[in-house]
Amino acid sequence: MRYIIAGDLMVDVLTFLEDDITFGDDNRASVEFAGGGVSANVAAWMTVAGERPVLHCAIGNDVIGDALVADLVRQGVDVRVVRTSGPTGAVVALVHPNGERTMFPSAGANTDLPLDVIDLEVQPGDHVHISGYFLLREHSRPAALHYIATARASGASVSLDPASARLIEVMGPEAVLTAMADIDLVICNEHEAMALTGTTTHEQAAQDLAARFPLAIVKLGADGACVWQHDHLITVPAVPSDVISTLGAGDAFDAAAIVAWKRGLPITDILAAGNHNGHLVVQQRGARPI
Repeated sequence: MRYIIAGDLMVDVLTFLEDDITFGDDNRASVEFAGGGVSANVAAWMTVAGERPVLHCAIGNDVIGDALVADLVRQGVDVRVVRTSGPTGAVVALVHPNGERTMFPSAGANTDLPLDVIDLEVQPGDHVHISGYFLLREHSRPAALHYIATARASGASVSLDPASARLIEVMGPEAVLTAMADIDLVICNEHEAMALTGTTTHEQAAQDLAARFPLAIVKLGADGACVWQHDHLITVPAVPSDVISTLGAGDAFDAAAIVAWKRGLPITDILAAGNHNGHLVVQQRGARPI
């Protein structure tokens, strides 16, 4: 059984603000460059669990893309890369003094990953994870839908993290849910869960998602994570953390939860595994394992 991931690889321009932003003026900050992209981050964190995932991604003909691929290979990811005419994707991440982040993504080459990259690769029993950004962006949506259909036709299980409450609202919740109909494992944060279901609490959102998907996990940040099962809400609290940055916390959670789920662990252990990875990443200055 292999983990096959299709989606985005980005360079993160991490801007750690020392104060609240003063618009139209200079602001004290430190700037760092690091590997990013939700799919690449998930793949990198799966290596911590002893897996060697396959990542299908697209980069431009530039040194940034080359460096990002080399970094993932060093971490143990089997990278299958496609080069396109566009630039490698990038995101400016403003990390506020409280550790919360504000993102300014530019998808670049990520939108040009071909339809057929996993067609001859997926085997029965494999697991395919799709970036939610890939599904929610109009240009790359046909490819994401094709990957989901290919995985199901091949006898593989499929997971997806919707990734963005704002993009859910742009596409429309019902359209997103229809596109996600064949997903086995949905992992989303509470804002995305409420955007998908039109509810106002994570409890109700978890219940509504449980009626649609075999397993739907709702991440609650500092409050841990929950699922609705057997007519009640199951919540596992987060590990107390000294938060430096929340960047990549959801991706790290996803990696651990997917692997734990595929290994057949109980739901409380699945949530605890995700929380543990989230705890690790929020205490560092980047989205990838150190």
